Amino acid sequence: MKNVFYIVVGVILGFFGSAMLSECSNVENLAHVPQIAGQDVPQENFMIDFTKRYDVICSDHNKEKMIYSNVKILGYAGEHVKESGGFISKGYNRFNRWLVLETADNRRVYLSENKIEYLEEATVNYEP
Repeated sequence: MKNVFYIVVGVILGFFGSAMLSECSNVENLAHVPQIAGQDVPQENFMIDFTKRYDVICSDHNKEKMIYSNVKILGYAGEHVKESGGFISKGYNRFNRWLVLETADNRRVYLSENKIEYLEEATVNYEP
């Protein structure tokens, strides 16, 4: 009976201890808010809107910029896909997974993930 008591107390203390550590780490993260020009960066999380069109800026092996203008991001191509849990299925490597873009005239562009530098919202949002 005494052992059961110690186990229950241990579980309760472990639960509260982990909750306290979690809370402390959250406070620590808040203390390290990034700053620009001495001001805290707003804590806003933005999602990419895949219904919009973007200018996709890429670089090749010579670091020269290439721009795919006014494209829609359709998804990925390749037999290896991201599973619902967020994990890449076995066999993934950088040559068999391509980002698929659709140009304004409905052509498809397939890009290796490591080529993309950044996205910009397209200034012209043309829908065919």
